[in-house]
Amino acid sequence: MTFRHLTDEQRAIIIRLYEQNTSRRKIAEAVNCCVQTVSNVIKRHLNPPSTPPRTRAEINQSRCLLSRRAELHLLRHAILNPKATFRELASPNICGREVSVQTVRRALARHGYFQFKAWKKPYIKPAHRKARLLFARQYQHYTPEMWKKVLFSDESSFVIGEAFGRQTAIRKRGELPNVHHIQSTFRPNRESIMVWGGIWGAGKTKLYIHNPNKDPRTGRRPGINGETYVQILKDHVVSPLIRENLTFQHDGAAIHGCKVVKDWISEEQIPVLIWPASSPDLNLIEHIWAHMKRTIFKKFPGSRPRENMIEILQQVWDEIDQDMLDSYFHSMPARVQAVIKAKGGPTRY
Repeated sequence: MTFRHLTDEQRAIIIRLYEQNTSRRKIAEAVNCCVQTVSNVIKRHLNPPSTPPRTRAEINQSRCLLSRRAELHLLRHAILNPKATFRELASPNICGREVSVQTVRRALARHGYFQFKAWKKPYIKPAHRKARLLFARQYQHYTPEMWKKVLFSDESSFVIGEAFGRQTAIRKRGELPNVHHIQSTFRPNRESIMVWGGIWGAGKTKLYIHNPNKDPRTGRRPGINGETYVQILKDHVVSPLIRENLTFQHDGAAIHGCKVVKDWISEEQIPVLIWPASSPDLNLIEHIWAHMKRTIFKKFPGSRPRENMIEILQQVWDEIDQDMLDSYFHSMPARVQAVIKAKGGPTRY
């Protein structure tokens, strides 16, 4: 016979039939259980326990390998160190004894804490938070079709042979991450390739790949300066801006605000969208870069020569289709509302 618990209704039937002087064998046949189970129910009815039966939560707690005090100590350590892994939290120094990763996971889950991927977000100063909130309130009425008339642009660096991975952080489900839940995006001493690109509602620009020769004095490749950036705008931005009647967007990077760039934009009368600092969550091109890094890491893992990396970058950029662009532009109103909800702070985007 398969083991199963009796329901409250079955127990009531057993007691009622017993009070009607029905034999225990017939009672067992009526409720589809064994005679011993019927006897146990009747015995408990005639001699009720002095203490109330324990709840399922109390039974689970008694079976837990961690004491109440050890579990609270584990919870406090996880809150103070949200980037600690479950393996690190399972240490005897924290739990008081050797426990498994699954035990730690269940203990934190009982208090509503789970492990999520750490957000990669820039630090937002109070002044930048205020500017982001003002920007979001100013453009909260914009529809996806209106955002499609904006040419989003930016540079990005692709590290040669580096995995596109993330740390994890422990927090409550639905809790907005704070500074301790965020993974820094700065990594020094790395070999990378700088690219520039732009997208708007109906297409994308050509991908500019910055690949200068190394400086013999420093052994490093020079980055994009003001003159190079102006040439990029001449070659890749002016034509779609005029043809599609677009508004140009770029962030407050140093080369974007240098005198030679400002003078050229003023002379050409390029319409520029005033952009708040520390707002990659609102710049759609940032998500294109993230998509390309994930694709490269998945399809072309491992290290590779610089020349091969350039070919791969161009191939992945060419594979970006209109459906992907449409999905990003249709998300802009939700992104703006998320900034307002976060009062200018970081969002999930």
